[in-house]
Amino acid sequence: MSSLAEMKGLVHQAADFTSPSDNWKDRVQAAARALGFGWSRTKDLYYQDARRIDAEEMDHARKIVGKLKQDRQRREAAEHVAWLRRTVQSLRADGRQLDGDSLDVLERLAGVVGAEGSALVAMAPEVAAEDFDQSQGWGA
Repeated sequence: MSSLAEMKGLVHQAADFTSPSDNWKDRVQAAARALGFGWSRTKDLYYQDARRIDAEEMDHARKIVGKLKQDRQRREAAEHVAWLRRTVQSLRADGRQLDGDSLDVLERLAGVVGAEGSALVAMAPEVAAEDFDQSQGWGA
């Protein structure tokens, strides 16, 4: 892939992350702000009209787009975890008891979306230690 095509892709990705509009002017403006390039330079890159691309520009664009991707992933993970927490709270508000298997499933879901250590178990009702007496074996 040529550096011009790669840079065009990076500018379009920056626009995708930062501009809710489909209007090309809004997208170029949003990409210019995100990348720190001038509007005219960004427009040339957006339409693959640039005559040359400096290595520093390419590295900077890669770094910014990578950061934008990570930020989006973090936001989406936080939204998923918030949904899981609302689900647990809703189930508890309905009077449903959450057993260990249910909490295990929710913890695995939280791990999948990147919320390691999100303490969903902390939202579970407290259970006294005597409820877990296993002196008679499992399931007794």
